[in-house]
Amino acid sequence: MLDVARSQCPSLYVVAELFTGSEELDNIFVTRLGITSLIREAMSAGDSHEEGRLVYRYGGEPVGAFVQPSLRPLMPSIAHAMFLDVTHDNECPIQLRSALDSLPSSAIVSMACCATGSTRGYDELVPHQISVVKEERFYPKWNPSSAPTSTGEVGFQSGIIAGKLALNKLHQELAAQGFSQVYVDQVDADIVAVTRHCPSTHQSVVTVSRTAFKNPKTHQYSNNVPPMFIPGKIEEIILEARTVEREAGSYKKDEKYINGMPEYTVEIKEHVLMEESAVVKHAGVTSKGRSEFVQEIQFQKLTPGSIIAFRVSLDPKAQKLVGMLRFYLSQFSPKYRRGSVPDENPPEVLQKPLTQLMSKLTLADMNVLLFRCEAEEQEDGGGCYSIPGWEGLKYSGLQGLMSVLADIRPTNDLGHPLCANLREGDWLIDFVSNRLKHRDGPLAQVGQWLGAMFDYLRHFPRYLIPCYFDAILASTYATALDATFKLMSSFIERGSTFVRHLALGSVQMCGVGRFPALPPISTKVPDVPYCISPITGEKEQCCVSLAAGIIALCS
Repeated sequence: MLDVARSQCPSLYVVAELFTGSEELDNIFVTRLGITSLIREAMSAGDSHEEGRLVYRYGGEPVGAFVQPSLRPLMPSIAHAMFLDVTHDNECPIQLRSALDSLPSSAIVSMACCATGSTRGYDELVPHQISVVKEERFYPKWNPSSAPTSTGEVGFQSGIIAGKLALNKLHQELAAQGFSQVYVDQVDADIVAVTRHCPSTHQSVVTVSRTAFKNPKTHQYSNNVPPMFIPGKIEEIILEARTVEREAGSYKKDEKYINGMPEYTVEIKEHVLMEESAVVKHAGVTSKGRSEFVQEIQFQKLTPGSIIAFRVSLDPKAQKLVGMLRFYLSQFSPKYRRGSVPDENPPEVLQKPLTQLMSKLTLADMNVLLFRCEAEEQEDGGGCYSIPGWEGLKYSGLQGLMSVLADIRPTNDLGHPLCANLREGDWLIDFVSNRLKHRDGPLAQVGQWLGAMFDYLRHFPRYLIPCYFDAILASTYATALDATFKLMSSFIERGSTFVRHLALGSVQMCGVGRFPALPPISTKVPDVPYCISPITGEKEQCCVSLAAGIIALCS
């Protein structure tokens, strides 16, 4: 049937709800039938922690994800999802949880970075499963000004409809403005905070939902809600809402219309200043080091069934520095143009394109910039960087880091020890630039260029350090490779990737050591390179030699 359908409409979008209970088995159906999206639902979660996990799993990239190159390797991934509150064939959420949980669970679903949906009756708080086989009553008609007790009509005062409208608008806005990254924080057993983040502007929307899986009339919820620490500057409260009881009579099943519970509605306020909020109060601002600007929020009235959404941006200093760094990175990729801001007083070394600095390097300089194993680096009194809790890098040059980042980047493995080390301090950042600054000539200028770029990076929030560190290194590495191949023959410069990789092996294996490894070349040979010995202070030959044992050392 699908084959025939695709023959008539090649761009057919196929959505399926499978009941295999296994993601591995789901993937078999997806690949064999060409299913575009699978239906996933929040109703399958047994508690708020599991509900948050579903958002993290199906709802977008992690906050601080790496910028992926235009050409990237195919990586295994889970099937694309459409995330629903509940599907038509499941039991009523009110029967399994409570009526107060409908609003916070909808808020959690709406923060996922994927298509979302629901089932008619959920927003109206229909307290029973609507049978698709036996139900013969009509759905109520839409009337925006309908009273809670109106028969055969629903409006903004019915159930959680007013709250759902605001959440749907927010969901659409976040998608349109590129808020593609997601972070889920389990504040306590019932409270889930979900962050949607824009990777180009670094603005965020943080929604805090207090679920009510158990009926508050029979379950005692704690009045002690822990405070939250939100990194950045809170611009506004987008909305705050809670489910409340009202005097409209108790639920009675209507004989003609599928009616909901009239005794519950939503109190909602939108675009609220912090001092006007009834839910939270601002407890102060803390600064952790040079880059962490954190605001403490205390909850006054986050009752079960309540939600609140904050609009957050970086603090002004960090936002300006991010824009400046993106401006310099935009010379390598147009992906960084959005949010870029020129520096009014740029460092002198950044006023020149990196390609100009790289064009002054020799192949021997490229050996130092890109490679150099532990034994080679120890000759100069250094060594390869060792990542705590993991292992040392194979090379002290850029290749040592790029080989690790090539494995981390495609999967956004932000929990890797390398990323943890970058978030914890500036040791690796300093290592990369300082080992070049101490060299002579053009290599020192490249080190100064990296140091100037890293000076912006130091003042970023720590969760952004890994992705921008990778962006700087990837740009520097690609520029270095282009400059390397330009120093070689046209056969290599215009050759295939395979040919270029083979040629790069000559740069890997050949370099100038601190101590002369070869007997002096005859003075009759022209253009022999010379340098001043750092030990004797005298002029001596500094010729490139082959490191025959480097493969064994680095394998």
